[in-house]
This record gives sequence, structure tokens and C-alpha cells, in this order.
Amino acid sequence: MRLAVAFAALSGFLAACSSGGGGLPLEVAGRVVGVDGAGIEGVTVRCPAGGVEAVTGAGGAFALSARVPAPEDGAEPRAALWFARDGLAPIAKSVLAGEGDVAIVATVGKAARREPVTLPPGPDTETVFLDHGVLTLYPDSFEAGGAKATGTADVTWATWDPTYGDALLVSALPVRTAAGTAAPYLEQIASVHFRAEQAGSTLAVGGAKGVGADIVTSGMLRDPLGPDDGLVFHVDELTGEFVAKAPAAYDLDHHTLRVAADADGTWVWARKRVGSTTCVDVKVIGRDGLLARGAHLVLLEKSVTGGPDAVESVLDEAAGTLGESWCLRAPTGTAGGRLRVAVPSESGIEEVTVVVPLGSVGTCDAPCPNTKDVDLRPGVAPGA
Repeated sequence: MRLAVAFAALSGFLAACSSGGGGLPLEVAGRVVGVDGAGIEGVTVRCPAGGVEAVTGAGGAFALSARVPAPEDGAEPRAALWFARDGLAPIAKSVLAGEGDVAIVATVGKAARREPVTLPPGPDTETVFLDHGVLTLYPDSFEAGGAKATGTADVTWATWDPTYGDALLVSALPVRTAAGTAAPYLEQIASVHFRAEQAGSTLAVGGAKGVGADIVTSGMLRDPLGPDDGLVFHVDELTGEFVAKAPAAYDLDHHTLRVAADADGTWVWARKRVGSTTCVDVKVIGRDGLLARGAHLVLLEKSVTGGPDAVESVLDEAAGTLGESWCLRAPTGTAGGRLRVAVPSESGIEEVTVVVPLGSVGTCDAPCPNTKDVDLRPGVAPGA
């Protein structure tokens, strides 16, 4: 168990409020860290919905203030925060806006590659080989100003395989669903991010086929792939949600799924979790003895295949929590749960890691069989 306070020095990297007084307020303080937990300076934090950005300072700390549009369809008021730096792949966090301050701790560290690629004039295609996958560019895959892009483009790409070394470098983002529909509990299999630029301007994806993206996994999954495990999601630029696309066929022998990507950004191959699940209701009590809002909760599973420092995997996540408690999910039989908690504080954010119970079958649609109070009052053990 550890307790730390991150000080977000506002001068120098506090983003200015977006123009205008409409929309919902979003006040974020946080840290950007590597897999080792050390802060990373110089990471750009973007909030596209609010049109603002910030840059991390000493210790990876940042603060950001924006106003984001309120949803018109009764959906949750979510906004994406994107974290990126030259040489590192961008990751997203999806936070709830509108009520109070929000704390975020983002883990980055996946390398991104950038290389010049000749766009195919036709009829042939151009192939970009990735670490774990392939991009297939068609003659009309990219557009500039509404016309087919030609010549050379700078293509930035990255791939993730949570089953093979990237377990802490993915975000358990919420799935966009219709009102009143429960979101599925997903297991991420692999993902790819790509973007093409010419003269500093991003090219739009176009054409009937878009960009062909082969996503590859090591196949080292807890349960073997099944016939219905080709779910495809695109991470929404503005909200940070998983948006479901048409399921895709995959090559089981080669652990490869082909996506017809109609937009750039991050594409995720996932499936519904196999077997039964459990859950834990988490309540965070602040230093003042009141229920803390705006917390960032990340539920982790300790690896059972390695030593004491083996990499953990992300089981579930919530950011910008409201209400009395928050439900996080896990597969039954999970080796052990560790919960990372970050809450807003007067000087930035306060962080704590505690052990949580994960026994008994349960879902977030009913009372969870497991509960955890994280008490941050002075003199109280947070995980007691």
C-alpha cells in the first residue's frame, strides 16, 4: 500500500479555458507516468471537445480547464483526454464532465513509429508493415481538401497486444450504448493506431474501402478465440468511448483480424469476456470525511505467471466518478485485485493503491458481492 500526493504546479502548464460560456465545465488535474510509475514531462494532453490542451511539467503533472458540449441524446456527458508525445503512441481516457474537479493518472510508454509512405496512384496498393499487423493503402484511402491525396505522406502508427507485454498500456474505455442498454464487459485482444499527414496537415480517410488494417494478437489469451470474437471498436475522438463497428472476420490460424477503417485514430479488436464475472463497489471517502467525487479508479489484476514484479493487467476503469459508489468488474477466478485511486486535492491529485476483494459471482446490474471503502482521512489506513 502506498500513498502519494502529486502537486500540479499550475503556472506554466495550466491550459486556458476554452472561449465562450456554454457547455459543461471540465476541470482536470493529473499525472502522466510510465509503466514504472515515474512521471513523464513534456506530454501533450488534449481535450478535443473543449478545444484546449496542456503540457505536463515536473513529475508528469498537468492541469486543464475546458467547457465541453452537453450531449443532446441523454447520454453520459463524456469528454476524451488524449495523451501524446513525439515517439509515443497517443492514448485516451474518457472522463465524466459537469460536476466538480476530475483526477486522472495516465500511463504511456508504447512507442510510435513515423515513416514516409508513397501513396499508391493506382491500381496497386501500398503495404505498411507494423510491429503486429499491416496497413493496406488503396489509391483513394486518403483525401486532402476533398480530393484524393497523392505523393508521399508521413504515416504514424503503433500497435498494442495486451496479451504480450502491453497489459498496462491500454485503457478500459466505456462502450457507447443506447439509453437503458447495459454495456458489455470487454476483453481487449489487440489494437492499432494510425494517422497520415502531408505538410503538417492530417489527411482524412476516404474511399470505398478506407484503410485496410490487419490487427494481430499473440493469441496468449486466458480462453481460446471463438467464432463470435471478432468485435471491432473505434475510439471516439471527442468522447473517448468505444464505438462499435461491424464485426469482422478473423484468421484463427494466424491470429489476425482485418478492419476496413473508415477513419484514422485507434481501432480495437475485442470480445465479450468469457465466463462469469464478479464486481466490486468502490466508495472513496475524502480527507474531509465526505464522499469524494471526480476520482479515477483503475482495477488491476496481478499476473500469476511471473515473479513479484510481473506486469499487471487492467480489468476495469472509471474516470470522473459521481454518486455514492462506483462498480468495477473482473472475471471470476481473478488472482487478486489491486485498485489504483486518484482524487482531486487542493494541490493537484492524491493517489493511493489498495488491495480489493474479488470473490463470488456478480454483475454491476445488481448489488455487488464485494465492496471496498477507500478512506483518505488523516490517521486512517486507506485500505482498512
